[in-house]
Amino acid sequence: MASRLTILAVTTALSASLSLPSVAQTAEDEVIVTATKRPETIFDVPVPVTAVSGEELDKAQIRDISDLQNSAPSLTFNQSTGASTSVFAIRGIGTAGQNTGLEQSVGVIIDGVHRGRPGSALGDYIDIEQVEVLRGPQGTIFGKNTSAGVVNVRTSKPSFDRRVKADVSVGNYNLKQIRAAYSDGLSDELAFSLAGSYQNRDGYVENLNDGGSLNDRDRWTLRGQILWEPSDDFSLRVIGDVSEMDEVCCAATPILNGPAAAAVQANGGQILSGTAGMIGPYSGTIVDIDNRQVSLNTDTQKLSDPIKDKGVSAEAEWDLGGMTATAIGAYRTFEYIPLTEGDFTNLDMFTASNRQDLNEKSLELRLSSDGVQDVDWLIGGFYSDQHIDALNILEFGTDTRAYFDDLLPVVFGQPVLNLVENNQMVPRGTFAADGVASADSFDYNAESFAVFGNATWHATDQLDLSIGARYTDESKQADYNINATDPFSQVDLRTIFGGLFIGIRQLQIAPAVVPFDVDYSDDDFSVTGSLSYEFSPDYNAYFRYAQGYKSGGFNLTRTGPNTIAGVPDRVSNYDALVAIDPSLTPTQSLRDAVTFQPEQAETFELGLKTRWLDRKVKLDMAFFLQELENFQANSFNGTVFTIRNAGSVEGHGAELDYSVQFSDRWNYTGSASFQDIKYKTFTAAGPTQAQISAGQSVQNLTGQKPNFISDVSLTGNMTYELPVTNKHNLLARGAYRYRSEYNTAQDLDPVAQQPSFWTFDTSLALVPEDSFWSFEVWAKNITNETVQNIVFDAPLQAGSFAGFFEPPRTYGATLRLNWD
Repeated sequence: MASRLTILAVTTALSASLSLPSVAQTAEDEVIVTATKRPETIFDVPVPVTAVSGEELDKAQIRDISDLQNSAPSLTFNQSTGASTSVFAIRGIGTAGQNTGLEQSVGVIIDGVHRGRPGSALGDYIDIEQVEVLRGPQGTIFGKNTSAGVVNVRTSKPSFDRRVKADVSVGNYNLKQIRAAYSDGLSDELAFSLAGSYQNRDGYVENLNDGGSLNDRDRWTLRGQILWEPSDDFSLRVIGDVSEMDEVCCAATPILNGPAAAAVQANGGQILSGTAGMIGPYSGTIVDIDNRQVSLNTDTQKLSDPIKDKGVSAEAEWDLGGMTATAIGAYRTFEYIPLTEGDFTNLDMFTASNRQDLNEKSLELRLSSDGVQDVDWLIGGFYSDQHIDALNILEFGTDTRAYFDDLLPVVFGQPVLNLVENNQMVPRGTFAADGVASADSFDYNAESFAVFGNATWHATDQLDLSIGARYTDESKQADYNINATDPFSQVDLRTIFGGLFIGIRQLQIAPAVVPFDVDYSDDDFSVTGSLSYEFSPDYNAYFRYAQGYKSGGFNLTRTGPNTIAGVPDRVSNYDALVAIDPSLTPTQSLRDAVTFQPEQAETFELGLKTRWLDRKVKLDMAFFLQELENFQANSFNGTVFTIRNAGSVEGHGAELDYSVQFSDRWNYTGSASFQDIKYKTFTAAGPTQAQISAGQSVQNLTGQKPNFISDVSLTGNMTYELPVTNKHNLLARGAYRYRSEYNTAQDLDPVAQQPSFWTFDTSLALVPEDSFWSFEVWAKNITNETVQNIVFDAPLQAGSFAGFFEPPRTYGATLRLNWD
């Protein structure tokens, strides 16, 4: 595999560099990036980076970060039940969500401010200057939680000259979107800008239960900025933003209805029709996922509160003569209170709410040289304080007990739960009764402090040597208050009826735990170094070594204290936890059960950036070797979320960014990623449902490819400008995305395998010479490809599976106005 990938990468690079004749760039108009927190051209910076301008975002109909993977193939985005479960990955490394205690491996930075949780980075893109995707560890410069890379978003600064932009879009699924931005000077020293957007769209998943639609869009964003420049030596930029999402999201489409479907039907549940067959080791009814249909009871989801994200930041810069001081301070809040139909059927069985109320403060101070000496340097410090109140509520419904009785076998003429109730001497109907099964609160605090520095020695006009380092100190604390009120979950099935019913312990989804608190602290010293050599103004090569770090933390779920990797029987109290290891105290046992360890990344990169034919052709190549120790893997088996540290993940690959202008009117850009990523060691991974049925509590994934990873990813964009009158042009655009096959589940269950696919987008715009306005018709995913985001075990329905999918074909029209 490694040799095939290398041959393919080299072949593509040679074909791109030798057979493509031309990008209209000169040395003066090379793209400027801030990958090292100082402006440099993308040609000079010794970092593999993909940059997408605001204009390119608009042309590609990239509305938010979830669409960005269409332009940066090393970046992938996946989402399941909502904003807090979003997963960003670069070079295959990313952390699955659905847990308040997990942080991302890909840092999202917006205007210099780190977003602490993925849900706070999903707002619509409006008035964007540029988005940069930095690949590989970026910890020494960008800090915490960047062990895989960084998505660096820069919005447009206020202008002292009047600038007005607006666009209106309509499309299928009743899409309506309005975006506008206005900027002007209030005086010679003061300028402001105001940008906003509103987007509304019907859902693309049909709900057969009530005739409605799911996975809709209903969101708005507002951002205001003030720029004060009282002198040439000082500037202050203050940004405030607020956004809200009020959407019925997200519906999971059935993929395979297994044996549990009979119990759903017995209680009046609607099971989607399909074809009898097998997927991997599972037999049942295979549903046609291309129909994008579900049958859900969505009354609770429609009662969810909107997602609210808001914050304010201030960035000050002082020119001190020979050096520049920068300070960025921010305060942000994120509130997410979803209500989810947890069984993904039209029965009233399980309702789940996973609230997050986040507050975070951050401050970064930097001092940097002015870039005219033989040595450029930067030093700084970073502080963040994050607090999260999380409340997880699980409710049984009116159909829960009847479903359990039909799901479980009848023994001695009685349902199993009746026998257990008799044994426990509780009234009939006590177990799985309608009402709250568990209401669990978590009070989480995290504090981080870091100092960092970077220096580049311009040894000659051609040779640069850089070195950087960062010391980070992390401390976290969490209070667990798991208020489990489901009586059945508290029964020790190992001690009754001779352990006859131990096999139904997966239905004990709310085991009680005495309230406790845990502390965690860790520190890290990471370094980076690079050597770059400019052979000529058109050829620049570099070698880079980088380390990355993501802190450990806590499994903030009700089952966290009751899930220990390698222990087949779940435990529900101090004594049972201590019984696992008698040498531990109860507090130590609980702490060890909920704590996971930090990730440590190490990468070697060799890059070459070239310009051809008067810099009309661009070809940037990067080859990498990487290893990630203690990868934080989060898995779900239909009942329990379990976080485990994989021993290590290692891999290598090649990445290409290229562009060519065939003529003044014909332009092509593209990117490619070829990689071979494997678990070097992972002997205690979460088991598949088939393995659980066979009595396994873990599986060995050593040597396997982790989930979400494609060996080959390609993106491309071609535009052609055709004059139609003396004053008007037609701008035609076509784009593609390709990914080879990958698995969407951490346990690598065969049912979660996504085959390789292509998607294609297109647009046609009428643009006058003055660009004052434009009218565009567009279509995305024009072949209506069905692409799986995440496939999972249907909750408490062993052998049944459902999945979340990317949007289907969409199309529409956009009118843009632009006053500069």
